[in-house]
Amino acid sequence: MKYEIKNLRIEGDNKYVGLFVKNDNGQVLAIDKQVPLVDGETDAYYVQQAISLAQAEIDDWNNEFSIVGKTFNPETGEFE
Repeated sequence: MKYEIKNLRIEGDNKYVGLFVKNDNGQVLAIDKQVPLVDGETDAYYVQQAISLAQAEIDDWNNEFSIVGKTFNPETGEFE
């Protein structure tokens, strides 16, 4: 998967991180997370934390596409 930063800003006591997540099928998910501000941390830290917070949602979204694009053979009852 590919993660592109769509926005990064401070909102109150949090860093607001917006991401575009692109899976291997070319589908794109836009997701936003807020990470508590920590003195001395880098933007990379906040992006990593946002990805960690969003991981379950990203996995669920990605799983929706697990059979998209596959061929189904009704004679065998299996995907090819």
